[in-house]
Amino acid sequence: MNILTGRKGFSRHALWQGFLGELGDGVILTDPQARIVYCNEAAQEILEWPEMPKPGLPFHVCCPLLDVRTGLPYDNPVLQAMHTGRSVGLARNIGVLGTQGPIYLSMTCAPMRSRKGSIVGCIVIVRDVTHLRALEMKVEEDQRYMRSVFSAATVGFCLLNVKGSIVDINEAALEIMNASSDNVLGLQFGEAFICESCLNRGCGMSAPCKQCPARINIQAAIADDTYTSEFEFVMRSKRAQESLWLKVFVSQMGVGESKQVILAIINESARRRYEEKLKAAKDAAEEAGRTKMRFLSNMSHEIRTPINGVLGMLKLALRNPPPEKLQEYLKNAQQSSQDLLRLINDILDFSKLDSGRMKLERINFDLRLMLEQVEDTYKTLARAQGLTLSLPDIHALPQFVRGDPLRIRQIFSNLLNNALKFTHAGSITIQAVVGSQGGKPTLEFSVRDTGIGMKPEELKRIFQPFAQADPSTTRRYGGSGLGLTIVRELLLSMGGNIEVKSWPGKGSLFSFWIPLIVAREAEPEPRDESAFVNPKLTKLQLPESERLWLQGADNAAAPVAGATEDISDLMAYAMKQLNKDKGK
Repeated sequence: MNILTGRKGFSRHALWQGFLGELGDGVILTDPQARIVYCNEAAQEILEWPEMPKPGLPFHVCCPLLDVRTGLPYDNPVLQAMHTGRSVGLARNIGVLGTQGPIYLSMTCAPMRSRKGSIVGCIVIVRDVTHLRALEMKVEEDQRYMRSVFSAATVGFCLLNVKGSIVDINEAALEIMNASSDNVLGLQFGEAFICESCLNRGCGMSAPCKQCPARINIQAAIADDTYTSEFEFVMRSKRAQESLWLKVFVSQMGVGESKQVILAIINESARRRYEEKLKAAKDAAEEAGRTKMRFLSNMSHEIRTPINGVLGMLKLALRNPPPEKLQEYLKNAQQSSQDLLRLINDILDFSKLDSGRMKLERINFDLRLMLEQVEDTYKTLARAQGLTLSLPDIHALPQFVRGDPLRIRQIFSNLLNNALKFTHAGSITIQAVVGSQGGKPTLEFSVRDTGIGMKPEELKRIFQPFAQADPSTTRRYGGSGLGLTIVRELLLSMGGNIEVKSWPGKGSLFSFWIPLIVAREAEPEPRDESAFVNPKLTKLQLPESERLWLQGADNAAAPVAGATEDISDLMAYAMKQLNKDKGK
């Protein structure tokens, strides 16, 4: 009996064909021998048949199923369905080869039975799932990629469920925890680390857990589907036997019961310990620097005291002209003492600048008067060397400004001393104008000489400490090589700067600037105090004639707070000690 016609004949046949032909899925009917008796147009289109198969063709001939990945043939599911009497589907990746490549199929083969229950054929429902399978493979590929990234990442990743239990973890996180995945899956975060705070009662149950940043942020992420955060904290792990500095990023994916909290963990313990070592080394270096500064400060003052005493004695010895040869010896000793004193002062200033302990005054002073003092000092020295000294028109400058007049004079002193030292003929010219830097007013100065000059390669190192343009300079002219370093550091401390141009055999030009703050009037300048003897000796006096003469003595010592003695105090003290010895 024809399975489509049955008793009703043609009318039932037409009804079946009309119904099955309108389905979007492919439909194939077979007889008990698995030969095709009917198929609709959807099946023809899905299986890419050029024409409808003739009735009686075996199913496996019209639809040669295979595993499209391996190319191996697949057992006929129609025969399997009729043999078992149950519906049979296709395994994954089963299909046919089409004109454009493999066609992945979803197929259901169900046996058809007569009224008596005997199997009279099979109905096959076919669906093209190629596009869906391509999407699945893309998702699988993405999952494999993400899994490889998850596993290979150097950052620790830990996935928690809505109960806070670990459901997945990568190797980097296991390394941070010093654990294995078998030991941590299903545990709470703190339990996985064996946090000492939660060993007794469990993670989140102990008193310290209420202040634990990890516990607070995990609970917030579980409660709020949009919560993200970043935090750092220190965990004491019993397993690691040391404190762990962890940086954690909290995010999440999914919602509801399927939500997972993602913890990205970075172990910063090594960096923190390294930083602590650096800080300890820095503190030790700073303390060594402070110790060096105290030593240099104390020793420089201790050394300057006898040097100033020697200078005072030499000046006393030179008051009444001694024999010519002795006078030469005394003047050489005097010059050597002055050179040594300048060197000590330079070293002390450099040490203060290097350690950041140089204190600059901020007072109102008379700029024109200061420049006149510079002129009075160096015009005579220049004339003694056969040089001319030209100064700016001081009346074009503001009279009162705010700054540190002592240090500005020191800058001029260093630059003019260098100009006098290296200029054998010609002139030295000082310029001073009001300018601007970055839209702010400045005082701009320059010192130009017609001396020996410098080569371009020599200019690169003149501001370096203990360096001079030419190694032979020290032998020929002396000096510590600190003067220009001190000048530049002083200017930088004042908010200014310096630059130099030079021409070998024609001279040099030093230009520097400092911020200009105009003042209304001048304040009294701090006294240039020196520490020669104990302050308690200030009441000791020499005879009036000796004291007045010595008050004008050349005193190059650096100021020290709290000491107000001058050279006459030292001489008075020496005289008193001599008188004591005579009276014994």
